[in-house]
Amino acid sequence: MWDVIIAVVGGFVVYSTCQSNMVGGILLALLIIAYLVFRRRVAFSMGFAMKNFNKGEREKAMQWLDRAYKMGMKFNEKMTYAYYLLREGRTDKCEEVLSAILGFRGSKPEERSRAKSTHALVLLKKGRVYEAVEELEEIFPNYKTTAVYGSLGFAYLVQGNMQKAQDFNMEAYDFNADDAVILDNVLQTHAKCGRFTEAYEISIKLMEKKPTFREAYYDTAVVEYQLGKHEDALSRLRHALTIPTSFLTTVSDDIIELMMSRIENGEAPTGAAMVFLEAKSIELPNVPTLRVRPADEVRAMPGEAEDDDPISFREENAPAEEADDEPIDFSDAEYQQAAEETDDEEDSIFL
Repeated sequence: MWDVIIAVVGGFVVYSTCQSNMVGGILLALLIIAYLVFRRRVAFSMGFAMKNFNKGEREKAMQWLDRAYKMGMKFNEKMTYAYYLLREGRTDKCEEVLSAILGFRGSKPEERSRAKSTHALVLLKKGRVYEAVEELEEIFPNYKTTAVYGSLGFAYLVQGNMQKAQDFNMEAYDFNADDAVILDNVLQTHAKCGRFTEAYEISIKLMEKKPTFREAYYDTAVVEYQLGKHEDALSRLRHALTIPTSFLTTVSDDIIELMMSRIENGEAPTGAAMVFLEAKSIELPNVPTLRVRPADEVRAMPGEAEDDDPISFREENAPAEEADDEPIDFSDAEYQQAAEETDDEEDSIFL
């Protein structure tokens, strides 16, 4: 708003000056332009960063974001920066940015909750599952958003507390049955308890959302293979290979290709289901893997499961449709509009 006022008033002054002194008017115009560029320097830097991300030049994009951070970001911009730091694997720098937000006395309660929800993702990626659960449980009562439902529901699955995972993910499903991350959590909950028919019903709804994270297609493929739908499973896996990866991705090309090989070789579905759960432990130290039990071996669900499933980060969890929950993946034009807004505005991010 102030930029518009400055531009309008400045334009009038420049016009008036040019009537009597053309050189002076031009110099004044240049000064006003330079001032406006200086005021918008962070917005311009972040706009260039998003352009480079769109072109696939991630290193250049992060260089622009690093510059913007040094110039002095607002809260929403810091949250966007923290998300991309995490996505690019710079977890220490991400924690530094989030800690600065949490350590700032002027941070609003909602801002602190947003920062903690993202910090929990850092903890999950580092394998500090129980700390992540504690952090998410701390903010959840007063910060119930789709992204937090997705993160905490998945964290319970990672933790191996299947009774809690089931109860919470069903609650999450009631909260937002249209979110792809929540649907994938519900799918995994059913699959890990051997309820593959129920998991398949959820997978149909999940695929209708056209999710952008490859874990959704991989998980669906496991369920389809378990039910004898081999061609469908292979089709899902082929599509998963076309989805770009980041530091948050836990299903690598090698894992997908191994799964495809097992299906093509006609190996037992139970073995394929084991890959479904064990593959995701690769980047998470000290996190035991969970085994899927065939439906005829499933016992009554205990209050706490014996096994754990390693985390599956999804890009959509990082920015969901909750406007107050995720950093924004701006196009250049969209970012210019968003950057004009004040600190207390809400962003639009995981799992």
